[in-house]
Amino acid sequence: MPKLILLLLFSLFQQKHCQHLEIKCLNQDPILLMHLRNCYIQTGTIKIIHPINLTTLEENVNTFLEISRKIDRTLPISDLIIHRSRRIANNLIQLKPIKTKRQKQWDSIGTVWKWIAGSPDAEDLRIINSTLNDLIDQSNEQIKINHAIIDRLATITDNINQLIDHHTSLNTILLKEMDAISLLLYLDATNNILEDIEDAILRARVSLPNSKLLTLREIFLVQSILNEQGIKTDYPEDALNYVKPKVASRNDTLLYILEIPKTNGNCQIIKVIPLIVNNTVIIDAPNYIIKSNNKLFATNEPQKTVQQSHETHPFFDQCIFPIVMGLESHCYASESNQTIIQNPTRK
Repeated sequence: MPKLILLLLFSLFQQKHCQHLEIKCLNQDPILLMHLRNCYIQTGTIKIIHPINLTTLEENVNTFLEISRKIDRTLPISDLIIHRSRRIANNLIQLKPIKTKRQKQWDSIGTVWKWIAGSPDAEDLRIINSTLNDLIDQSNEQIKINHAIIDRLATITDNINQLIDHHTSLNTILLKEMDAISLLLYLDATNNILEDIEDAILRARVSLPNSKLLTLREIFLVQSILNEQGIKTDYPEDALNYVKPKVASRNDTLLYILEIPKTNGNCQIIKVIPLIVNNTVIIDAPNYIIKSNNKLFATNEPQKTVQQSHETHPFFDQCIFPIVMGLESHCYASESNQTIIQNPTRK
């Protein structure tokens, strides 16, 4: 079929169907603007901070090891308690790489913080320069402190100490069978916390949050914060796909930080397709742009619903910007008489 007929058919198709396809009709203008999806540009973050006291964890592990050495060996499940105690001690050792000298370091009032996962921003540096009490006092909609892990460890510590106090005689721990089962449950609960922390660190290094370390209430909170901004998720855990974790440590304190994006909505990702008009085609046009009210942004990740700050930058020129805004434009073009067919959803 001759090229002239193809161009005429394309022109007729554009005039009749462009509204249905959400394509901006520009008559003889030399580009086709195809709306791909709505998106959100990140303008800030809401941080949820989980402080974890590693000293408390280590003290609990040492208590379990002490029990395993002093426990009454006639107790039917004494061997199981000894085995679990050794296992939990080995799991604690897995957290020792937190103190390696190869990590990034930031001096905070004479104390070195190490960033195990993620890079700190200005708000992170303010957080680590504050005491926990300062953070609680300064806490607002941007920073939320979650004490769930601290509370779980404190409860386990209290219960272990009560068992030992009630059943210690002549350097031997004589537990009743039901109390021994309770001890085993506390041991497993502590071990689960250790494994969840280790898993959270490993996942954070590849920017994945760990839902096991979060409460269900907290997951619902993340979903609610996103929903209020117009970002809908089918299931509560789907909201974690938009969350970025970070991990920092100092001495006996580990901070597990979740960053929830604050966004500017009402944005559109648009595919820019140069058209051949009078045997010429515009050059140097971006493949994708984001339109936000009267501003344009270039993006490196057009497939993402939430555009992070490092993935976008303001876009302005004398050609594409005026065309999108319906103004007079000045464009550079090159000669071309080829008909190009491409999938607009692909890069």
